[in-house]
Amino acid sequence: MTDEEIEDIRETYRAAADAVGLPEGWNVRVETLRWCYDKMGGIEAELATTMGFDDAAACMLVDPDGIADIVTEHEGRVKQVHAERYIRDAVREIGS
Repeated sequence: MTDEEIEDIRETYRAAADAVGLPEGWNVRVETLRWCYDKMGGIEAELATTMGFDDAAACMLVDPDGIADIVTEHEGRVKQVHAERYIRDAVREIGS
């Protein structure tokens, strides 16, 4: 994905988070899967590159302690209504 495509997805998820209303201290973050795997370390980064999806956008929900959970991945544009649903589902699942 290009930087512009990643930024478009970031903007979509920021707007979706505003529309949904995240719990206090929570936020969304969008980076490439490669970035996520590099932060985690291990063989996952090599595997992602080998499988060719390391440049997909990883959309994460970050809790007040800074723990990020990958909500979903995208290889292209996403509609805000879908991002809202992913966020609501993740808050319900992670927050409980």
